[in-house]
Amino acid sequence: MANKKFGEGFDHLADCSHITQLTVQDRQSDAVHILPNVPGKQASVKIYFAISRNANQTISPQEAQIGLQHYGDYVTEELEHPDAHPNIRLLLNIIENHEAWQVAVE
Repeated sequence: MANKKFGEGFDHLADCSHITQLTVQDRQSDAVHILPNVPGKQASVKIYFAISRNANQTISPQEAQIGLQHYGDYVTEELEHPDAHPNIRLLLNIIENHEAWQVAVE
């Protein structure tokens, strides 16, 4: 999963310059995670946008796994230093807890 370097394969991800932010909401608990489209977070916006482009605009464990592949070597860093990368931690939690989070584009 984390053998790939962060950013490899980004060339096929959609342009997200039109997005202000993504709001990701747990469908069970109503917890919310905001991803603003600002420098330093733009890659996460691209990843989350790409993996949530399904019929329900959700991220389930299957999509979260794909997202982790995009994060590449940063996943190892998150596993070694929990909560260093909150956007990766959310994907790990989705997988671990078998959750589905709804994604809204703003």
